[in-house]
Amino acid sequence: MLYEDLFDSVSYEINVSLDEVKCTSCTCPDIFHSVISIENFPYCKRLDWYCALDKKNGKALFIDTGHPALMGTSLLDEALQNSGISWNDTCVVLTHFHIDHSGNLSYCLTQGAKEVCFVSPVPYEENSDWDFLIWTRSSKCMQEDVQTHEHLDLLNGKNYFTGIPEDKCRPVKKGDSFEIGSYHFEVMPTPGHSPEHLCLVDSDNKVFIAGDHLIFAKPGMMQLKPNQHLLASYIDSLSVIRRFNLEKVLMSHHEPLFGNDVIDDFLKTTQEGYYSLLKKAKDHVSTLGAVSAYEMAADSAAHYPDGINTFKPDTQMRRVALMFGTLEGLYDEGMVERRQDDDGAYVYFVKRAK
Repeated sequence: MLYEDLFDSVSYEINVSLDEVKCTSCTCPDIFHSVISIENFPYCKRLDWYCALDKKNGKALFIDTGHPALMGTSLLDEALQNSGISWNDTCVVLTHFHIDHSGNLSYCLTQGAKEVCFVSPVPYEENSDWDFLIWTRSSKCMQEDVQTHEHLDLLNGKNYFTGIPEDKCRPVKKGDSFEIGSYHFEVMPTPGHSPEHLCLVDSDNKVFIAGDHLIFAKPGMMQLKPNQHLLASYIDSLSVIRRFNLEKVLMSHHEPLFGNDVIDDFLKTTQEGYYSLLKKAKDHVSTLGAVSAYEMAADSAAHYPDGINTFKPDTQMRRVALMFGTLEGLYDEGMVERRQDDDGAYVYFVKRAK
């Protein structure tokens, strides 16, 4: 029900179709960029889709697939038709499994794409929806809401591989690489936005394909399980990325960034934003005392007309997941203590000096 409802009133428009990536001072030969504006989809207003097309050797690399309701499938076909490359010589790399990035995967494989490559996601576990609600001490209205459970199943990967032939799947790891045209892209696992997120980096050409690892948004990292270290891993990764001295960063929901000064300033500002988030969150925990993710999310929403209940239960779940990620990040950084109470909830607190 939730999955179908997400796209009921969605519309899209292709604003840029398969333009070669370039700016006034640099270019990315054979990498093509499309921009799609999206209406009435709650999780993004634009989608930027990239593909690398090696016409000389007849090979294509698709970075994610989009979703039929968010960009259709015509761009996928046109990319190959315009370059004379067959589907059989096309490899799909998923930066992560969120539906706006993987929704056209079945279409690509049905058309004949030779493989899909990804970092293996956390295996789906029955009752993982209930585990999250217990770990975060979430409210009764969330526990009783059908869409909240469906949303959690979606994020936990219940249907990631539905209809996907196993022989087309190729899990990848750090150091694996893709050769396409003049590019040598290495896989960089980047857990954060999702546990299985990956980026691609060509350190010689100074190109970084970021997926959703780098976005223009308020700091925050949803987490659905304890001990995934998503926020801490994310912050650490920014220092690693800065050392590449990048000149081109391609993101999935924003125009590309060009020039090392611009890119480094963005990475530094992003990192500082997360340090500020952690400091404010620690002060919040200190004020509240021992607190669960739901309780802290509810307190953060107290200024709304009906508090956290201003939001639908499945939206409350996302707010709680963001707070869970922040609290786990505080714990990973040694800024708070953590215990698990008898009801199964994780509770966070600042240890008082004696």
